[in-house]
Amino acid sequence: MLHRIKFLEGYTLWTNEGRYGKVHEFYFDKNNWSIRYLVADLGSWLQNKFVLIDSAYFGIPEKALKLFAVKLTKEQIDHSPDVHILGPALRADYDLASYFTWPNYFDYPQQVLYTSSTEQETRQKKETKNPVDDLISSKETETFRIHASDGLIGHIDDLLAEESTWEVKELIVNTRNLFVGGKKVIVQVKDVEHVDMEERCLYIKMNMDSLKHCPEVHYSI
Repeated sequence: MLHRIKFLEGYTLWTNEGRYGKVHEFYFDKNNWSIRYLVADLGSWLQNKFVLIDSAYFGIPEKALKLFAVKLTKEQIDHSPDVHILGPALRADYDLASYFTWPNYFDYPQQVLYTSSTEQETRQKKETKNPVDDLISSKETETFRIHASDGLIGHIDDLLAEESTWEVKELIVNTRNLFVGGKKVIVQVKDVEHVDMEERCLYIKMNMDSLKHCPEVHYSI
């Protein structure tokens, strides 16, 4: 079953012990379009608190009740890594992996962790690529423009992810540059050529004429 990511943002988390927190956003890998993390909003009006939940612990969302199941206790979520671990200062997520026995996503060589900061930065640039550079926030995609092979066509309106694998399979594209009022169509992820993070652009293999024949969005998805 496909789920619209924007619809899931705001769902209440359903833990092993009941309701706790809300879904704030998701992070996915731009290379394989698999969702890696959910960002849970545990804050109150007095304090903001956002933590990461690995996709290995996702359950099945309940659309009618607007609940997103996670296979964790409230205490585990409380002690989950802060979302800022994905910031530019990140070196590795071994602590993150060991807490819930999550798979090591950032596979840095061990020697990198025990060198001086200057040496470490140099080696990271030469020998490793920070995987965080490949992560995109679901909220961030709202700023991405879409380019067909023959020109700009519009922007990303939403993402459609398969609940069994949590891979993004389809994009809802607002073709405001092709149609008056911005007709929304579905584009398959397999038709994405590449993502330019600096320019905030997504390039697809289709031309404008082909896009006019893509299926329109049905909001019952």
